[in-house]
Amino acid sequence: MRALSKLILVFLFGVVGLFAQPMPSDPDWRMLHHDIYHTGLSPMIGDMDTCYVMWACTLADSHFASCAPLSIGDVDGDGILESIVFGEWIYPGLYVINGNDGRIQWFDTAYGGYSMPLIEDINGDGTQEIIFCNSPDSTLYALNGEDGSILWEYTSDYAWSSPVCGDVDEDGKLEVVFGSLDGKVHALNGEDGSFIWSYTTGGSIELADPALGDIDGDGKLEVVFGSNDSTVYALNGEDGSFIWSYKTGGKICSSPTLADIDNDDSLEVVFGSNDHKVYALQGDNGSLIWSYETGGDVCGSPAIGDIDDDGMPEVVIPSEASAIYALNGEDGSFNWSYETGSFNSNGVVIGDVDGDGKLEVVYTANALNGEDGSSLWNFTYTGYIQYSTPSLADIDNDGKLEVVFSANNNIVYALNGEESGIEEEITPGLFSLSPADPNPFTSKTIVRYELANATNVNVSIYNMLGQKVRDLYSGKQSSGVHEVSWDGAGTSGEKLSSGTYLFKIKAGEKEASRKVTLVR
Repeated sequence: MRALSKLILVFLFGVVGLFAQPMPSDPDWRMLHHDIYHTGLSPMIGDMDTCYVMWACTLADSHFASCAPLSIGDVDGDGILESIVFGEWIYPGLYVINGNDGRIQWFDTAYGGYSMPLIEDINGDGTQEIIFCNSPDSTLYALNGEDGSILWEYTSDYAWSSPVCGDVDEDGKLEVVFGSLDGKVHALNGEDGSFIWSYTTGGSIELADPALGDIDGDGKLEVVFGSNDSTVYALNGEDGSFIWSYKTGGKICSSPTLADIDNDDSLEVVFGSNDHKVYALQGDNGSLIWSYETGGDVCGSPAIGDIDDDGMPEVVIPSEASAIYALNGEDGSFNWSYETGSFNSNGVVIGDVDGDGKLEVVYTANALNGEDGSSLWNFTYTGYIQYSTPSLADIDNDGKLEVVFSANNNIVYALNGEESGIEEEITPGLFSLSPADPNPFTSKTIVRYELANATNVNVSIYNMLGQKVRDLYSGKQSSGVHEVSWDGAGTSGEKLSSGTYLFKIKAGEKEASRKVTLVR
């Protein structure tokens, strides 16, 4: 199926290859708005001329995820994509969901926030890590994607920012860049999280997350982001030094998008402001190309692509004036608008969701024809979506694009074009096991697990020879989240030697295990 995906990419590039930066080529959706430029454009092709529920995954009751966009990537190296979603920081929970069936593979209630996790091999070990800003403890974490163990952590001020990564200092390795509410943008070494540089603005950096691109044609990546001081900044990626800034009339919560909107073979910067306007700036010097008045705050990020098939890219962006606007990329002139009928801070994304060779616009759970903004399909569900953005990827390896989004009814939805008979309120049976914490441990470690229904549960510890060394729990438990601890002792209370052990949990007919390392 991956080979088929590559063939599809080649075809699509011929249709929409309009940018000075390399066209988005990743069939996954591993960061905010798909790529380091934040184009919001998927290269995949779907067959969704209408939509059906592929699966619907219910999170724990308190862990609603209406503010959390989803990252999609193969975090455990099994060839199947996983979706990564946050519970809101007040009700934390980081969930890793199997793309095939919506089963929760693992979760951890220690994490939460508004950050969209980044999925990337940041330390060059050949496996994917999960990198995110954790609101409860103001820390940026890099986790092992397979089991959730901590690779490194970096503490900053309280942060909502979605991190991005790229080789900003040209050392042949990836760096991680993110913003925080103390007005700083930080660049960290991807291997170990060590500090490289930071830059301080005059206001908080809430949701205007950094984008990376060569905006001045020097062959190096620059960092572009917005701040609550009403200003967009461009910095040298190597050392964080100032290049240019542009001040608007309102705070900036819209993450900038970098794209060649006028076909001049150079990148421009497009973003929204709470002064109700959309702006397009020259990438090399920050001068104004055009602006467009929407009548409401513009917090969502723009998506850019040739949605009307005229050979020129368009800018599509939501406004809190309860509308989505499609503008001509070259001069900012009006193409069409779509009335959403409600307050709209969500981002929009673009992809050929119905396989007609043309790009469609997707917002929340709706698809619009790119040419004129007419409705293609609308998925009805209970609840609402705020600040979140749908993600587009081939989550089941069938070579076709699916749409994944989360809502405040505690459900993550995956939609495709094939009727499955699944109704909106029906969810798959869930049994999930979180990583051991702490891991490694010396005196005590804990695992948490979630049950969809009341069932008989057995929790045991095994050594790596497959021998049971301790029974921890046996009995019937109710649905919901439970936890069990282990002190490193065997059945008779003897201290076991240092080494790797397995937590094994059987819940009804389902089983799961997690490795844990004991250090004496």
